[in-house]
Amino acid sequence: MENRKETTIEERKLVIKLSNEGKSLRNIAKVVGRSVNCIQKILQRFKKTETVRRVLKKAGYNGRVARKKPLIGKKNRVKRLKFAKEHLLKPQQFWNEVLFSHESKFNIFGTDGRRMVWCKPNTSHHPKHNSYCEARRWVGDFWGVYGCVGGGKASIH
Repeated sequence: MENRKETTIEERKLVIKLSNEGKSLRNIAKVVGRSVNCIQKILQRFKKTETVRRVLKKAGYNGRVARKKPLIGKKNRVKRLKFAKEHLLKPQQFWNEVLFSHESKFNIFGTDGRRMVWCKPNTSHHPKHNSYCEARRWVGDFWGVYGCVGGGKASIH
């Protein structure tokens, strides 16, 4: 029984190139020096993804890592700006009684992964193209950290 040998990237590219030129599986196998079965496996595994990528690239799309959080919507922007303007001139005494808080998740092993998206150049901030990863559930091995800071004698109820 013959030992299996992994195909090189150059061999795979040559197989795909010859296939795109309309060569038969037998002819490709002779040129590359592999079996017809091997050529079929290469084409099944690599040609489909290359075709999809090529079409998307030709249409002007680029692969990017998706945002972890969505951009702030128009309504929320208006609300935040209104809040900021209302609280801009508040006295120090007011801020001494405010408590700011935040929570974060830190993974112990690995990451939550990255999700790739396809978008056209210079459209990442356009609301129509606002692709992002959905919130992940807090399960697995991680540290959940909650912190708060106050400016004075704020009481917690």
